[in-house]
Amino acid sequence: MDLRSAPFNLDDAAVKWVEETLAGMDADAKLGQLFCMLAYDSTPETLDNFAENLRVGGLMLRPMPAEERATVVRHLQERSKIPFLIAGNLEAGSSPTVAEGTYTGNNMMLGATGDPEVARRAGHVIGKEARAAGVNWAFAPVIDLDLNWRNPITGTRTFGSDTAAVAAMGAAWVEAVEAEGVATSSKHFPGDGVDERDQHLVASVNTMTPEEWDATYGEVYRAAIAAGTKTIMAGHIMLPEYSKALRPGLADNECLPGSLAPELLGDLLRGRLGFNGLIVS
Repeated sequence: MDLRSAPFNLDDAAVKWVEETLAGMDADAKLGQLFCMLAYDSTPETLDNFAENLRVGGLMLRPMPAEERATVVRHLQERSKIPFLIAGNLEAGSSPTVAEGTYTGNNMMLGATGDPEVARRAGHVIGKEARAAGVNWAFAPVIDLDLNWRNPITGTRTFGSDTAAVAAMGAAWVEAVEAEGVATSSKHFPGDGVDERDQHLVASVNTMTPEEWDATYGEVYRAAIAAGTKTIMAGHIMLPEYSKALRPGLADNECLPGSLAPELLGDLLRGRLGFNGLIVS
């Protein structure tokens, strides 16, 4: 990663902080930073375990009232040597993480307007409310394409099925939320919405050829990357035709989902698409 380039754009002082902090970490601290945990218990004992014992990099909390969340976030940040990433599934507003938060509408509702500025306005509201509650990492936007109405994951979570419209909506949302100081996580790479499987239960399959993917999901991810998304969430989604094109001789039973496939994360996402940010799953 080049920390001075997009999407981080750090200055010399910030890069120095990163390098010195990393140099001062032992192996356990580095290992802990790889994990973003889920917390359904906000007791001080649980929070201290995450911050001081496990030393994890991030935490996604259950939905809670704003006052409680402020107390929890303050507790975590005061006890951790490295600032916490506080994540939230902010797909349709800040309400999934803060009880009093605004419900801005799911992506299908925003997409139905046909106006990317609606997505941008929603993004600003979400970013402002999330940041005020201590949330600095949005597990959103969903930039999948709704190409199969039987798909159990996409549906109302997507901006639609039109590549140009989804790319424009997703980019506007990313720009707005990032402008409010919240890192976005465009998802689910390499693209859900083609088959009928639930990637949370079994690896799903995007059956597109490389040419088809480049003209659809590829365009959507290029737009999100250009808009400055700091992280991209890899799903448990296989893209076998592209994997075999990138790794000639790869057998069907050797293809891995995007969350594990080095050719999809390295050659495609980092190489061909030029993504310089954080990959999360």
